[in-house]
Amino acid sequence: MIWLPLAGTIITAALLRALWERRTLSVTRKRVTILPSSGKEIQAEMSDPDLRIAHLSDLHAEHFFIRTEHLIDEIRRSQPDVIVFTGDLSGPSSATARGVAIITHLHRHPALKHIPFYAVGGNHDVPEALELLRHHGIRVLDNMNDFITVRQQPWQIIGLQDLRQGQPDLPLALSQPKIIPDFSDQHRIVLAHNPDTLLRYPQSRAAIWLCGHLHGGQIWAPFRLEYLLLRQEQLPRRGITRGLHRIGGQPLYISRGLGCVAIPLRLFSLPELVILDLIISPQEEKESVRE
Repeated sequence: MIWLPLAGTIITAALLRALWERRTLSVTRKRVTILPSSGKEIQAEMSDPDLRIAHLSDLHAEHFFIRTEHLIDEIRRSQPDVIVFTGDLSGPSSATARGVAIITHLHRHPALKHIPFYAVGGNHDVPEALELLRHHGIRVLDNMNDFITVRQQPWQIIGLQDLRQGQPDLPLALSQPKIIPDFSDQHRIVLAHNPDTLLRYPQSRAAIWLCGHLHGGQIWAPFRLEYLLLRQEQLPRRGITRGLHRIGGQPLYISRGLGCVAIPLRLFSLPELVILDLIISPQEEKESVRE
């Protein structure tokens, strides 16, 4: 029976790759210009970004195998203007302390401590974990917003509660702690752990929504079975599981995350650090003036 040793070889190869993948960081770089008039993103080759974001998600500290110093080095080399974390420090609460320690070590590193750092909670995060992040100087946005200024441009960072753990409320988040009238939608960044949150707000407008939760599948299966069998979210059933998409004209980036949930393996879904350059087009700036 030739198929038996062949099957054994395939399984062994897949297992070895899954063990290798879980500790191999992939850095995804996107340069995106958003043109409101055409509704299309254009890959910008030459212009400097108006805002550079380092996007982290789904640490899952109990099954996090990447060297923290390697992650820090990649962020440092990218020189982001802001760092964001879109939820899930850990699965079991017993790993919460390790998750907080990893994120705060990153935040306090001498090369990164000057960079604004924002976070939202995920479906695995308990309030105590988020409070610890706040204690260590990370700005946890719980249906709230905050502002930063980068190269003399204001940006609004909006953070929503998790779709399962809490009650995401975009109108509330836009009003806390205060409302800035006539603020340009194209200078708003929305953080939400679960990408299905966007479906609650089909008329929302922002430069981009940043999410995680889906792990890019984590362990690949044919015909998207990993999503159809294990998840109830709507977007994966439409084939939207990772990377950059538009939902009703709204840009959305879904991170593959950094750690592993439940099973400490990854297969054809490398852990991901996203470096996203936002480029505000001259057309958009004219639109902003007219608002």
